[in-house]
Amino acid sequence: MNTIKVGVCRLAVLFVASLGIIGFSNTTWAWGSMGHQAIAMIAEQHMSPRALARVHSILGSMSMEQCAVWPDNIKHHSGWRHTASYHFVNVKMGQTYFQQYSRPGFLQKGDVIRSLVKAEDLLRDSSTSRTEKKYALCFLEHFEGDLHQPLHEANRLRGGNEIRITFMGRRTNLHAIWDYVMFNELLWGQPNSPNGYQNVGTQDITNFVNQLPTASAAQIAAWQNSYIMDWSHDARSRVPAIYQDWNNDSHTYLNEYGQYAEGMLVKAGYRLAAYLDAIMTNQPFHAQKAQALRQEILAHMGGTDEYPIVLAPSNGVSAQNGSNRWRNGSYYSR
Repeated sequence: MNTIKVGVCRLAVLFVASLGIIGFSNTTWAWGSMGHQAIAMIAEQHMSPRALARVHSILGSMSMEQCAVWPDNIKHHSGWRHTASYHFVNVKMGQTYFQQYSRPGFLQKGDVIRSLVKAEDLLRDSSTSRTEKKYALCFLEHFEGDLHQPLHEANRLRGGNEIRITFMGRRTNLHAIWDYVMFNELLWGQPNSPNGYQNVGTQDITNFVNQLPTASAAQIAAWQNSYIMDWSHDARSRVPAIYQDWNNDSHTYLNEYGQYAEGMLVKAGYRLAAYLDAIMTNQPFHAQKAQALRQEILAHMGGTDEYPIVLAPSNGVSAQNGSNRWRNGSYYSR
């Protein structure tokens, strides 16, 4: 797994094969397929033509929306299981991200912040092959979105996965509400939400994006004037309240947090647009913060990265399709 560089042709075959096998079903995953695709759609609408052309040249026939969902489709399959922990970061309540580095096993598993840094570095590296860039681009889209999901940065009860609840008459868990349940309810509304929230199509994503909160030029500028750790702090600022405010009243919770969750998608979309604009045109993006973050990561690791993030299949194994992971009727998406 420490060997990232493999033959260009071999990687290309693996990537195409994995996409062909997996396809892009409408199954919902972390932030939900709807959430990740919405972020990608917003970004695509607000990127510069030059940057967007570069993205399309890397992705080929694959859309940005498909690219954003792909990392969830493969994370539990042979060859990609090492990426499962890259989608979140377990930060204990009242502690900082870097305080987690001393926890046993934390660095060995990897997390969403280090993984996002790695994806950016691969995209900026001129020696990275096109297929490696395609992997990195999909992971970057996805991880940037995951970083805006508050419960992807919470340690308590596995980010809310172990808090069993009934929401709008369905058995689920607190984490799943934030990943996709609230968005489905906001799109379709009771009693129209499809049973199991399946069959989310392209038009549904478009309709969902069209109903998201609008942003002013000042808000957009403020959101984009930020970097990875700012995004993390933004998402984690509401984590204690997200846990505390659940009182078994679905409608009250949806009214309290539905628009907030939608707002996080909008922020993520505009931030991703600016992020990709800079990366795809080989321009710096908050260069001082970017350099400081990398230096701080290395310093907290003792000056040596002994546990590198690997955004490529291990052992030359491509992804295989599989069914959703359900436990007692509740979907576990971390």
